[in-house]
Amino acid sequence: MANRNLDTSYCFGKRLIDIAGSFGTNGASNPVAANVKGLGFGYAPQNGTMAVKGSSPGVTTTAGIVRSATGTYVITPEDPFADLNVVSCDLQVASASANWAQPGPVANLAVSNQAPNVTLFVINSSGSLQDIAANASSRVHFFMQFRDSTVQFQKP
Repeated sequence: MANRNLDTSYCFGKRLIDIAGSFGTNGASNPVAANVKGLGFGYAPQNGTMAVKGSSPGVTTTAGIVRSATGTYVITPEDPFADLNVVSCDLQVASASANWAQPGPVANLAVSNQAPNVTLFVINSSGSLQDIAANASSRVHFFMQFRDSTVQFQKP
C-alpha cells in the first residue's frame, strides 16, 4: 500500500457520485463475479473475493453487470440517480487488436426506485459488436459520474 497523504478533490456541483470499475471478458457469458473490480454496481468483497451483492433497499432494479447480447454489457448501479454527467470505457486486451469499447444508451435516469442501466458496447474494426474471449488480460474498464441532487438546477 502507498504511504501517501491522499485528499479529496474539489468539484463544481452537489452530490456528484463517481463509480468506476472493470470486469473480465468472458466470451458469450456474463462476467464472472470474482473477476469484477470496483464498488457501487452490485458487487462486494466476501472473504477476499468479489461476489454479487445486489441492489440497495427500496430499489426495484437488479444491480450488476449483464452481457445482454453479443458485445453488449449493461451495468446497473445499486442506487437511483437524477442524471449522468459522463460515462467512459476502454477495452484492455491480451494482445494488439482493432477492437474497442464505447458507451451506448442509458435508461432509467431520474426514475423513482430504479437505478439507471448504462450500456457498453465492444466493437470490432468493421463496426460490428464483438464478444471477447475469456482471458486473464482482457477487461472492460469504465467510469461513470452520476448527479444525485437538484441543487443549482431550476425546478419547473
